[in-house]
Amino acid sequence: MQDAIENFERICSHFPDHMLLLVGIAGIGLGLWLWLGGLRFSKAVTALLGAITGSAYVHFVLKEQILFIAIGALIAAAVSILFEKGILTIIGAVALCVIVMIFFTGPILNSETYWDYPQHQIANDQQVIPFSEAVSILKTQGLFFYDTFHQAVRKVSGPGFAIAIAAGVALLAGGFALPRLTAAFTCSLFGTILIAAGMELVLLFKGALPIAELFQRPVFYGLITISMLAFGTLMQIILCPRRKKKKLKIPKENDQEK
Repeated sequence: MQDAIENFERICSHFPDHMLLLVGIAGIGLGLWLWLGGLRFSKAVTALLGAITGSAYVHFVLKEQILFIAIGALIAAAVSILFEKGILTIIGAVALCVIVMIFFTGPILNSETYWDYPQHQIANDQQVIPFSEAVSILKTQGLFFYDTFHQAVRKVSGPGFAIAIAAGVALLAGGFALPRLTAAFTCSLFGTILIAAGMELVLLFKGALPIAELFQRPVFYGLITISMLAFGTLMQIILCPRRKKKKLKIPKENDQEK
């Protein structure tokens, strides 16, 4: 599986420079916003996630046109704002389940060789893949990794499934008991992912291929990821205090008489 991931990275390194740099910087910026301030702007975060989910559902499932896609995005965003902390908790629980499942599918994926992974002919090191072709490659590679991960999940043992589900349920329970902490953790989680993805794209723009280094030192980078999750969650709790509700002052009878 490592060969398939490194092949994908090598192909991405030939994407247009402006695509790698702009998307990478945007990913880092959005990631930092979520990582350190997502809890402060949780309504905007849930509205954005809701709009993306709603528009994707209308487009891919209902096969509707742009007007209905926009309506679906607005409705989903409004519903997400109404159930702000609940939506963040559910998304965080699902993401945590997937991450734990990736951990258990790792040995399965590493024990098998995937020779049928999508490849792209690169004539030379200076070749630049056009934007439209790059989008098509991303779709093809995304479907390959999804199908491969789905097949590996079927081979995970019962205890592995139980642990992944327990992690998600624990986060859901935390959402009821400690909603601010759970929301902060979810924002920190997605912020960390976006920062890592953005840095990967910027390094590809600079000509580096960091995936091989990541595979050589998985424990080291795993500890860095956990530290970022903890630090982002803690900083959000500190920097984003609970909003105080303004109390309406009811005039006393004496004040009215005066």
